[in-house]
Amino acid sequence: MKRRIARFLEEFIVIFGYGTGLFMAVGFNPQEGVLQGAEVFIETILPDPLVRFGVALVLLILLVISVRKAFATGGPAGIFAIVMGLLAGLSTTITPLVGLGMLALALITGYVAVWGWRIR
Repeated sequence: MKRRIARFLEEFIVIFGYGTGLFMAVGFNPQEGVLQGAEVFIETILPDPLVRFGVALVLLILLVISVRKAFATGGPAGIFAIVMGLLAGLSTTITPLVGLGMLALALITGYVAVWGWRIR
């Protein structure tokens, strides 16, 4: 059961990386839009610069935790699969066939990474 959940998470992360790459290729970064909206919301409620620093610190900690968890789940091959998914999304607008092929390879790599890597 634990491996099935880990495999699903790895595939979801690869697909999410593909979507992010696709959005970036067309000139829109969804993460930037969400972060800008959150920044305006936080500045409206609490304009203190210390609060902005605290939010940035929390986001940095969450990023480190997510990368560490992805590495613990899939190892170096899992990280490679995520990066390949992002690059597949970026290349889809230039050559769709190559982008979809890279996405398929990224999903296979993520599947193999989770299946073969010991989950801690």
